Amino acid sequence: GDIQLTLSQTIPLTGAIIVTTPQEISLIDAKKGFSMFEKVNVQTIGIIENMSYYNLPDGSIDYIFGKDGGKNMCDELGIPLLGQIPINKKIREGGDLGKPVS
Repeated sequence: GDIQLTLSQTIPLTGAIIVTTPQEISLIDAKKGFSMFEKVNVQTIGIIENMSYYNLPDGSIDYIFGKDGGKNMCDELGIPLLGQIPINKKIREGGDLGKPVS
């Protein structure tokens, strides 16, 4: 968006990491960000997919927001998928309390 464009024109950036979720609407925005960084000659280092899945108590995985949206986008754009972060209640609780989760 506008903030990223202003920063990339004001501060010499060496690269960008784009964070998305597997949802189509988020992937559309992430692709727009990739294109914007490309236009201002800022290399996209890779993608991090947040809220990728939920680990169920029985050990299985639920892909609440869809599966592999970030991976498929990376394959399409030729950039690495840096990681997939699961939905985790402790992360939300830590954020609400201002305490980092390790």
